[in-house]
Amino acid sequence: MKSILEYATNVVENVSRLNGHTSADFQILAAAKHVTIPWAQPIARMYGDGMYSIADMVPALAQHDRKEREYAFASWYERMVSGAPGASFWGDTGMIGLYHAAADVNNGFVESLGSKVKAAFLDLCIKQAVPMEVAYAFHRTFDVALAVMQECYMTALLDGAAQIGINDRLLSRIRVVQIRKTIEEARSSLPVIEWSDSLSTNVTEVDVQHRKLIDIINALRAAGPKGGEAMRRIMKELTDYTVFHFGFEEKMLSDNGYPEYPEHKRAHDKLVAQVGQLNNEVQVGKASVTVDLFKFLRSWLNNHIRGTDRRYSSFLNGKGIH
Repeated sequence: MKSILEYATNVVENVSRLNGHTSADFQILAAAKHVTIPWAQPIARMYGDGMYSIADMVPALAQHDRKEREYAFASWYERMVSGAPGASFWGDTGMIGLYHAAADVNNGFVESLGSKVKAAFLDLCIKQAVPMEVAYAFHRTFDVALAVMQECYMTALLDGAAQIGINDRLLSRIRVVQIRKTIEEARSSLPVIEWSDSLSTNVTEVDVQHRKLIDIINALRAAGPKGGEAMRRIMKELTDYTVFHFGFEEKMLSDNGYPEYPEHKRAHDKLVAQVGQLNNEVQVGKASVTVDLFKFLRSWLNNHIRGTDRRYSSFLNGKGIH
C-alpha cells in the first residue's frame, strides 16, 4: 500500500474533480475563521453524541475515551476551517478513516454523522449571518474529507484480506459474485408500481390511462414466471392497451398542434415495438415474466411518464385541457 498521505492525496484529487473543491475553498474558510473556529467544541460534542448514540457501537468504542475523541475531532475541525490545515492534513484525515475501521464504525454510519456535522455548520452560518459561500466551501471540503476517510477504511479491509491469503484477483472475484447476488436479491424484492402525484401529467384522461397501465403491469408481475395462460393474456392486454393509449395521446397532441409531436411519436413507435416484441416472445414461450422483464416495464413506464409525457403537460393545460 502507498503511504497514507500518498493514498489520501490521490483520493482528494479524484473527488475534487467531481465536487469542485479547490484551494479557493480554504481561502474562503480562512476569511471566516475568526467566526467558525469557536464552533469547534459544540460541533465536536455533537460528533461525540452521534458517535456514541448507537448502543451496538458502544462496545467497539469502549476502548477509546470519548472526550479524547471529541478533542481530536475539534482539533482536526479547527485545522480545516483555519484555511491553512498543513501538509499532513489529508494524511491525518485518512488516519481517521483507519481509526473508524479499527473501532468497527462502518462507512454508512460515518456518512450519516458527516451529514449531521455539515447541517450543524450550515445552521450556525445562518444564525450568525456568515456568508453562504463559507458554508458551501465547508461542505465541499468536508465531503472530500469523508471520501478520504471512507476510502482508507476500505483499503484497510482489503489489506486485511490480503494478509490472510486472499489475493487481489480472488478478492475481486468474491466481490463480483457477491454483488451480483445482492443485485438479484434486490431486484426480486422490487415493489409493485404505485401511483403518486409525481406521476400526474395534470391531464385527467391521460392520468386515468396511466393508472390502467400500472394496474396491468402489476397484474403481470403478480402472475409470475409460471403464470401460464394468465401471463400470456395479461401480456397481450398490456400490448393492446399500450397501442390504444399511445394512439389517444398522439391524436390529442396532433389535434392541438403540439410542436414536439414528431419526436413524441417516434418515442411511442419505439416503445410499441419493444413491448410488441416482448409480447411475441411471451406468447410463444421464449420469454417469461422474469424480474428483468418487470424491471424493464417499470422503468419504461416511469421514464415515459416523467420524461416525454411531462413535457406536453403545460402545453395542453395552456390549451384549456386538464
